[in-house]
Amino acid sequence: MIINTFKSKKGFWVVLLILAIACSKKGFGQTGELFYNAGRAFIDDKMYAEGLKYLDSAIYLNYKNDTIYAYRGYAKMKLKDTSGIMKDFDTALILNNKSWFGFEYRGIAKRESNDFKGAIDDFIKAISIQQHPDSYFNRGIARKEMGNYKEAISDYDTAILLYNNFSNAYLNRGSIKKYLKDYAAALSDYSLAIKYNPQNYKAYYGRGLTNRALDNYAIAIKDFSMAIKMKNDFKDAYFDRAVTEQMIKKYKKAVFDYGMAIEGDSSDTVCYLRRGVFKDQYLGQHRSAVEDFTNLLKITPQNVSIITYLGELKARTKDYDGAISDLTKAIELDPKSYEAYYYRGTVKFYLKKYKEAILDYDSTITINPNFASAYNNRGMTKIRSKEQKEGLKDLKKAKELGFFDGKLTLIKFLL
Repeated sequence: MIINTFKSKKGFWVVLLILAIACSKKGFGQTGELFYNAGRAFIDDKMYAEGLKYLDSAIYLNYKNDTIYAYRGYAKMKLKDTSGIMKDFDTALILNNKSWFGFEYRGIAKRESNDFKGAIDDFIKAISIQQHPDSYFNRGIARKEMGNYKEAISDYDTAILLYNNFSNAYLNRGSIKKYLKDYAAALSDYSLAIKYNPQNYKAYYGRGLTNRALDNYAIAIKDFSMAIKMKNDFKDAYFDRAVTEQMIKKYKKAVFDYGMAIEGDSSDTVCYLRRGVFKDQYLGQHRSAVEDFTNLLKITPQNVSIITYLGELKARTKDYDGAISDLTKAIELDPKSYEAYYYRGTVKFYLKKYKEAILDYDSTITINPNFASAYNNRGMTKIRSKEQKEGLKDLKKAKELGFFDGKLTLIKFLL
């Protein structure tokens, strides 16, 4: 972030500059300057690709100074174009070894490539040239990434001292204070970040996380909602609003928000898992839950726990063939999965395949000899198979292990 940079009204006077360039009868140096100014205007408006073209043209016309190379390197960095980024910054510093732009932007580039120590060194040099709030702010980010939280807070303090309305400095300082569990100070910083930039959706999000940590669930939901209102594709805000809603047992709303988070990232296994579980166990939407777990398995096809849950869920929706198929696959992937044997045995009982069911319960008990429900179910199955004496022994054993239901069970397997 550069606070006092060359500003433009997007499109309007940039067009005027372009017309000026086209109509100019001045020398190459002055024309190069016009290209340079146009490039900076585009970059200040975050139109990096367009800005880069104009800076390239300015350099081609032999208009060269430290800021043009620093800006070009910055534009490349934003476009994730690694070709010649550091060379541009190094050239800027060769042209002017007191270039604040050169050190500042090279520091940002190093930080974004995870060279935090090198970044800090460049920010220190930038600060020695100019006491700019951005340099302290950017050094604070690098120090935070290195786990130097006290020093990072000190940098944010100085950035705010130099520029009291620095919304993102309050945001980042609040983030560290939240991490350190200084929740009161974090709330204050997030609120100041919002005060100085009411559109700072990240500050609403951070304040929501802090309020949730303080058990202020209703206020947290309001903060997440404000963040979403400002950025309607803010996946993390949907996710954390869902988490907060589930904490106060608003499962229907949580299911909706997990769905919105999935729209933002269709590979998010946690969102599919939680949405599926809540649909199944709290909203009675079993068939819809089957769809979620089926989609989840497309992402994690070897996850035995998910396959087992899906098999048990299909059994409860009376898709017995699908249940047996899933549970058999779970057993193939993990022959020690006593839950899969247990549920498959129960499905086979409902299909009146008593001998096969008994074999599955045998396997369950071999793997987990203290599984009371398996003894109960095997006992009930043996009685149905006219093995009354053996069945009663199993029921007695189930009772000894703490089972008192006395009927066939299909206990939900919790992930």
